[in-house]
Amino acid sequence: MQRQFIFGAIIALAMHVGAIEIETTAGALSSDLQDLTATSLTVKGTMDARDFKFIAEQMTQLTELDLSQADIVAFSDPTASLASSITSYPARTLPHAMLMGTGLTHLVLPSNLEGIGQAALAGCENLTSIQLPEGLTTLGAYAFSHTGLTTIGLPSTLTSIGDGAFSRCDALESITINCAQVGNAAFLGATHLSNVTLGDAVTTIGNSAFNGCTALTSITLGDNCQITTIGTEAFAGSGLTSIDLTAMPQLTTIGPWAFTRTPLQQITVPETVTSLGEGAFYYTQQLTQATIPALTKLADYAFAGNNLLNTPQILPQGTEHIGDYAFYGATAMETFVLPASVTYIGSRAMAGMTALTQIDVLGDVATLGDSVWAGVNQPAVRLDTRRDNDVSNLFAQADQWKDFHIMLDYLLGDANDDSRVNVLDITTTVDYIQDYTPEVFVFPAANVHNDDEEINVLDITGMVDIIMEKEYTTIRAAKGKGPMAGMLSTEDQLAITGLNLTAGQTITVPVELRNDATYNALQCDITLSEGLELASEQPALTDRTAHHTVAMNRRDDGTYRIVLFSMDNDVIAGNDGAVLLLEVTATHDVSHTSNILVDNVFFADRQHDYRAMSTQTYVDNTITGVNDMHDSPIKAWGSNGTIIIEAQEATTAQLVSASGIATVVNVTPGINQYPVTSGIYMVRVNGTTFKVIAN
Repeated sequence: MQRQFIFGAIIALAMHVGAIEIETTAGALSSDLQDLTATSLTVKGTMDARDFKFIAEQMTQLTELDLSQADIVAFSDPTASLASSITSYPARTLPHAMLMGTGLTHLVLPSNLEGIGQAALAGCENLTSIQLPEGLTTLGAYAFSHTGLTTIGLPSTLTSIGDGAFSRCDALESITINCAQVGNAAFLGATHLSNVTLGDAVTTIGNSAFNGCTALTSITLGDNCQITTIGTEAFAGSGLTSIDLTAMPQLTTIGPWAFTRTPLQQITVPETVTSLGEGAFYYTQQLTQATIPALTKLADYAFAGNNLLNTPQILPQGTEHIGDYAFYGATAMETFVLPASVTYIGSRAMAGMTALTQIDVLGDVATLGDSVWAGVNQPAVRLDTRRDNDVSNLFAQADQWKDFHIMLDYLLGDANDDSRVNVLDITTTVDYIQDYTPEVFVFPAANVHNDDEEINVLDITGMVDIIMEKEYTTIRAAKGKGPMAGMLSTEDQLAITGLNLTAGQTITVPVELRNDATYNALQCDITLSEGLELASEQPALTDRTAHHTVAMNRRDDGTYRIVLFSMDNDVIAGNDGAVLLLEVTATHDVSHTSNILVDNVFFADRQHDYRAMSTQTYVDNTITGVNDMHDSPIKAWGSNGTIIIEAQEATTAQLVSASGIATVVNVTPGINQYPVTSGIYMVRVNGTTFKVIAN
């Protein structure tokens, strides 16, 4: 029995080793407490700043401090500065910086505590939790900065959170705030903070309050939110993907750089906001849609660096001034609408908007800063004033504006711009196609078939339709010629099927059309090689084209452009045979390598145009005794269902049909003949490609 008593006493003693309970009076703790090695201390009675200084400096092994039965009284001594030149410490307040950096893991505060002084517990990295008593009203700057807190409850009596109060609290995960002021940098760098609730009492979110809170993806707001101000860099670098600013009906101010470098995806700034600071959404690179109120000035850098933003009408009517670099690098913006109220656009405000294809300007010519459109391919961007041509012409004369593709009103088909559509527009357009230079030619008006951005016979047939049907349309279009697009391909063929003539001979050469589809018009380029000339520069029509008109012009490069059309848009009759007749003369240079190339072939029906394959026809090899003036080591041509290759040395050749089937043949020195099925072939020999018709 005695042994059991002794063993129990030893256990009890061990449990109390290092734990001290003491009752003292303010300023007397250093003399009342003899054991400085205690790890746990309970203080009763009164205390002041001197006692806290003693604990921090002398009790270096202390981890637990219970002040629940203590009363902190005021201390003031103008002649004795305890810390940071502070000589006065208020009552019921944990003194300024006195426990900073200590090894405390557990702290129980006095029940009557009203304030926690500046940096009072800053740097207490082992302090993971603390209960703040009801009645606490002020939380000083950096009070818990760099502590190990994982969670903390803020009492309802708290009126403000001081600057940096919880900054760099890397382990803090959640917080509910219901005081008016969230101080500057209050939670700066709290990288694990993911759950934040802002109660109805909150009115101000201070500068950098949640800066760098990378785990914070959203904010929970009270039902009667009273927030009026979001400070500078308040959420900069945080993990916010969404925030409902429209649930802040009192919000008036969003500070500079408030949401910079956050992953916000969409944002709506409510109409109550009257101040949106510089760079508010700078480099929010996940932002795709944004809505903002009418602000007299959109601040510099407001949406700079947002490479997914594509909100054409992001600027409401009422915006007058667009700040420098406001949309710099908005590379996804395809269309941009400038309200009528805009009078100034700042330097490089739109620089780097590389996806831009259209700008709708609803007002007059705005004054521009430097290099507003740097990096924008302005000639490829349509600028539409949505107003009459007089206004558009003002933009066409203004620096930086004039480089855009200015949109104007045109009467579709009025190629010569005389406010009528008639046969004169057809002849004007034919002149343009023939490379003549009409005195007046309006490309977008003549481009009746305006899906392809090219002037060809399809536009002429469209003009005929307008004239015949008297359906006039006003179009909004830009001057100039764009890239060819929308052309359909066809296997129908326009070709010369045989050339048999000798030097000095003139023959009629039929240009034959083999077609499955039905066409109303066509155009092509005819090229005659050395040894061949046209005896007449006016082609003759045939039975198939008796109701058509043909125009031909010799171009600067020696080719002949032919346009065949009908003023009644009659179809070309039949599906085989000649549609044109050419008078061709052979000179003394004619040889079996002389040829006629039919190139740039286009057909038109009433709705579409079609590009056909080029064809090349050589003089038949039956002619002999004619000096060949060509010194090419390899020649290839077609005749009577045969492909003929003349070579000076042995090699191989590839014969590729129009269907893509390739055949490799051996070539010996001299003339080689290869029977083939009639058609068009590409003959490839030693890196040279010949286009050959074998009929």
